[in-house]
Amino acid sequence: MLVVATLALMLGGIAQANNSACIIDARNTFKQCKTDCTTDFKSSKDVCKGHDPVCAQTCRDGKSECIDPIVQANLNDCLDQCDPPLQAARAACKAQVGCGGSANPCGFNPAFISCLDPAQAAAFSCRDTCRDAFKLNSTAQSAIQACKSAFQACVKACPPPSAQ
Repeated sequence: MLVVATLALMLGGIAQANNSACIIDARNTFKQCKTDCTTDFKSSKDVCKGHDPVCAQTCRDGKSECIDPIVQANLNDCLDQCDPPLQAARAACKAQVGCGGSANPCGFNPAFISCLDPAQAAAFSCRDTCRDAFKLNSTAQSAIQACKSAFQACVKACPPPSAQ
């Protein structure tokens, strides 16, 4: 009887691992499909607007190269400061409450939730403050607007799509 129970637990674990791998594979397939569909949509939209899709994509890439460093320096660096205190609180609450694992998941433990709530509220407030500061940063917003204007000029300069 013990052998049967052990075998059932082992097979259940294998099925769980296979199930997780299947879900990860499905998620990756979905992400790739979404990326492909987005690319196809943008290319089709470019053609509909009378722009060569390769040229328009080059303009989009340039826009990203222009905007990404501005966002990194002014928003992401601020947001990066919000997560470490939350992670530290999560570890402290987990240790304090003694939850974790499949038998006692922390997400369903009222004491863990009560312990973590203030840190989650602080992290939310931190992220909100970062976003507000970024929106009010006139230098960053002006730089982003310049990137958008350059993008629009770039796309307008694109030749019509080639006949296929």
